[in-house]
Amino acid sequence: MDERLRLALGVILPQEEHFLDYLAVTARSPDGVDDDETEAAIQTQAASAVAQAKRAFKKLDLPFYPPPDYTAEMYRSETTMQRLASRDRATAEALKVKEQRRALKMQVRLKKQLKHDRSSTRIKSERIQREFLKKWREERTQLRKQGVGEEELPTLEQAEAKFVRMRRAIRRSKNIKYSGRKDYGKPRRLLKKNDTKGLNDDPYINPQFGNSRRFSSGSRPFSGTKKK
Repeated sequence: MDERLRLALGVILPQEEHFLDYLAVTARSPDGVDDDETEAAIQTQAASAVAQAKRAFKKLDLPFYPPPDYTAEMYRSETTMQRLASRDRATAEALKVKEQRRALKMQVRLKKQLKHDRSSTRIKSERIQREFLKKWREERTQLRKQGVGEEELPTLEQAEAKFVRMRRAIRRSKNIKYSGRKDYGKPRRLLKKNDTKGLNDDPYINPQFGNSRRFSSGSRPFSGTKKK
């Protein structure tokens, strides 16, 4: 400690007083500190004062750390804590109401979209039915002009069956076009071909032991050419 600080402390505090009576320490103030280093200098000075206080307590053999079960009094009053708790509850309630409104808004939007989809589907179905009935009537009119009797005219059930077959053919052509497979929709039993390639590369025989079964007698796969 600087000698001048010791003299000043001796003037302020009598010699017969105990350290526990005043609990005051002094630290040397930093000299020539710039504004940018002021905060660091203050921290250094505070750390030096704490070190002096620790040495004084150790010299007196007194504990200076708080016990483990020590609980400091809260700085905020009970009124302040209640006000903060009520504010937190109000914030949570406002957030909950906002989420409920958002969910309700999304639900209403979804209902509108579903209603629009159902309406569009119904309108499209009605349009297809009108076109189907119009074509059926035109076909019957043309057949009557050609001299076909009423018994031989296509009935509504026959026209519906024909329309269903046509729609399935269109759907199948689109599946073939966009799937890249010409055998789309064919049964598995029709995919096998009784030719040379299909005989040698049978996809229905397990490759793990298929060759040993087929060629166990010493025969070779059929190549399609006969030796002369």
